Amino acid sequence: MRACGFFLLFWMSGIAWAQDFGVAVWGQSKQWIMKNETNLDLTPPGEENYLVYQANISGIQNVRLVYWFSDGLLIKGGFLFTNVRTDAIAAVNQFDQIAKTITGIYGQPDESNQLWQEDYPNKNGSKPIALFDDGLILQTVWHTSTTIIRQQLANKEGKFMHQLIYSPANPNILTGKEGF
Repeated sequence: MRACGFFLLFWMSGIAWAQDFGVAVWGQSKQWIMKNETNLDLTPPGEENYLVYQANISGIQNVRLVYWFSDGLLIKGGFLFTNVRTDAIAAVNQFDQIAKTITGIYGQPDESNQLWQEDYPNKNGSKPIALFDDGLILQTVWHTSTTIIRQQLANKEGKFMHQLIYSPANPNILTGKEGF
């Protein structure tokens, strides 16, 4: 079932998936990723600490695929969704769509949180309204043998920030690893 889900996300996203994130495994060199990533490169010239590509995931277009590096080695990856910056209903629907896609691959999330501001008056009300009011942050977390996947949706200064961040399940895996 997971293999089928893995193939489905690969097919729907238009990007290649490896064991850990994108086309790479944790600790892979920046140069290797630059040679093997096939999405449109949007990285600012001279940037040393990250690479940015345009990608599609689960039918959502113009997603930013980001690889972060330390000492030239991959330490984190993520998808930044930029298409629903001002529409709370669309942002919540997109969050749920991505959660469903990731759940189809890795199973039920290990955590699914609604983080409410302590003084928010209507915690049983509409998620989009609470998000719009900056009274709610949505989070979902999955764990695999090699990776922690965190999805978050929040309101920052009137814009909805939706991200899916991948990091090593064991940060020690990066210690002493050579860039392939």
